[in-house]
Amino acid sequence: MTALTILLTLAGIWGVIVLTPGPILLMTVRYAVAGRRMTAFQMALGAALADVVWAAGALMGLQALFAAMAWIYDGLRFAGAALLIVIGARMIVASFRTPSMLSLPEKGKGADRAVWRWGFATAIANPKAVVFFSSLFLSLLPAQSSPVLQAAAVATIGIVSLLCDFCVACAFSHPVVQAAYGRARYWIDRVAGAVLILVGLRVAISR
Repeated sequence: MTALTILLTLAGIWGVIVLTPGPILLMTVRYAVAGRRMTAFQMALGAALADVVWAAGALMGLQALFAAMAWIYDGLRFAGAALLIVIGARMIVASFRTPSMLSLPEKGKGADRAVWRWGFATAIANPKAVVFFSSLFLSLLPAQSSPVLQAAAVATIGIVSLLCDFCVACAFSHPVVQAAYGRARYWIDRVAGAVLILVGLRVAISR
């Protein structure tokens, strides 16, 4: 395959994965429908940076490190599980307050920095990222791929992550969607929080 074909294939596959329901997508949607589009963008930015870190790490041989030292992977997995459980629990607790918030700062620079960190931490501690970037991601690149192609692949991961999450944030920040969320936000937050807790528990017990 040509370099362009490889990058387009990578972009298509990664785009589907990013848009598959998960913690980052769920929290991005929640911020967007709550009228905090810029905060949702910060969540997406943090997650995209984490994806870039994973992609670069995969090219530098992180999968070999995890294979040789399984406790590092297990530690990352448990950290990710704990983070999801904490976020889910905070969402449920916050849903009983008025207004419903995610137990994060209000709108402003401080809130954006906090959400950026949440997005990065959630994505960097996602065990599924290890699986994708240590297997499928590497399999799409030639064994002796050039540094230019590798850099382009890492950039593609980051760009696709940003574009997909930005599009989701824009779509769910539409006034009609926000109005629907406003009528049922408390129950939506409780269900979303429960889903994150269940995902965290599943990550903790899975191998």
